[in-house]
Amino acid sequence: MELKQLPIPYQLTYGISNFLFKSSVLKCTVLISKTPYLSALIACHGAKVKVKPPYQPGTCMLFPLNNPDILKHVVIDRFEEFNGQMFYYFKYAKKQVNRKKKLNSIDSDIGKKGKPSSFVEKYGIHFPFKSEEEWLGKHDISNVELEQITNENFPAIIGQKNLVEYWKNKALNLISNPDYTMGDILNIAKKESKFDKLSIFSTRSEKRKNHINQIWINSIPESISNGKFLIILSPSHVVVN
Repeated sequence: MELKQLPIPYQLTYGISNFLFKSSVLKCTVLISKTPYLSALIACHGAKVKVKPPYQPGTCMLFPLNNPDILKHVVIDRFEEFNGQMFYYFKYAKKQVNRKKKLNSIDSDIGKKGKPSSFVEKYGIHFPFKSEEEWLGKHDISNVELEQITNENFPAIIGQKNLVEYWKNKALNLISNPDYTMGDILNIAKKESKFDKLSIFSTRSEKRKNHINQIWINSIPESISNGKFLIILSPSHVVVN
């Protein structure tokens, strides 16, 4: 669903999250909301990065080359039009390497190929948070192994998991689609997507510290020195830290 089809308050919360988590200007923002858990899910929407064609040089992707069931790590090198058709040219590792060895553009282990845009856009899975240096040379994976990886970077939600689940599955009663939920919008509906998964932690969890972007619900972090923080408070809630 397009952002412009969603209610204005939704678009405003999306905008705050988009500005906070995708820019380097702010470290922390506080938002007062009557429905803090719903606002947190909207903020996750604002933090997502959507990659649309044409895919730019440096875009890390997975797609099949020789075997439809095996996916290779590739990096877009350039794209150009030829005889009225768009082609992508990409880099890939000819063989798997020891990760201590760094591949580079002049290394003999780097191959280059071209594919029509129709192929890349149909079969390619993009990973906007990966870099060429860490991507090239990784072992090929099977379609089954896709279950174990993610290509999104949702902020960590610090709050009660059961309330996140409630608001994720609650119908939003939109005029255009009354049964639509935040799970549908985020692509994490009843049957969870292979890629889009929320990270939900308690305030005491050490794992939350691994996430640069964090959304705190009716609680406040002990420090904002490392990362970016969106603190969402209910007007009726008394914060105890």
